[in-house]
Amino acid sequence: MSYIEIQTTQNIRLEYETASIGERFAAAVLDRLILYFWLMIWFLLIGTNHIGFSIWLTIIIYAPYLFYFLLCELLLNGQSPGKRIMSVRVAKIDGTVPSFGDYFLRWVFRLVDNAAVAIVCMMFTIRCQRLGDLAAKTCVVRTKSSTKLVKVPEVSPDYLVTYDTATLLSDRDAALIAQIISNPATLRNKVGLKKLANKVKTITRTSSNAHDYMYLRRILEDYQYLSGKLP
Repeated sequence: MSYIEIQTTQNIRLEYETASIGERFAAAVLDRLILYFWLMIWFLLIGTNHIGFSIWLTIIIYAPYLFYFLLCELLLNGQSPGKRIMSVRVAKIDGTVPSFGDYFLRWVFRLVDNAAVAIVCMMFTIRCQRLGDLAAKTCVVRTKSSTKLVKVPEVSPDYLVTYDTATLLSDRDAALIAQIISNPATLRNKVGLKKLANKVKTITRTSSNAHDYMYLRRILEDYQYLSGKLP
């Protein structure tokens, strides 16, 4: 299994594991089932109501089927319903956000990327890529960062909260902070760490002269303590 680094909006790079052939295959099967279900509904409606085919009806039926993967990945941040269920998404191998051109290339190559070709290609590429991925320089990664979350020390009942606005952070914000301060590689990125600390200060309306790492660790502890006391 290989890994790629993806850059966050705070200019911090997190490590993600590439999806396996099994995960990609399962996502593809789920998406195909959705598409077949879509066609089945229309054919049943047409057969039951004796509706004749027309150009517009054909477009309504087949356009979503034809552009399903392109539109889903473009609108759902690199995911289709099948990929979302399997917790995987499309990412650029250089860690940047895929563009419309990247998604379009992946979609065009589906014309030749049938199941057999895709599986063989994924078996012989390090990042489990199909032809469309190779052309667009993308791969499919698991949506959860492989960076382990920091274990915040348990606080005593008489713990003193420093930042009582820590609860303004979302669970996603707290998870990102935990990922970053537990990864030695990201901690070496002083500029990125400073940007993250400044963003957290803006969200929580706090200020601090402490080192960015100490500030982030403290506000994470406050968040955990205060969240645990909320009903």
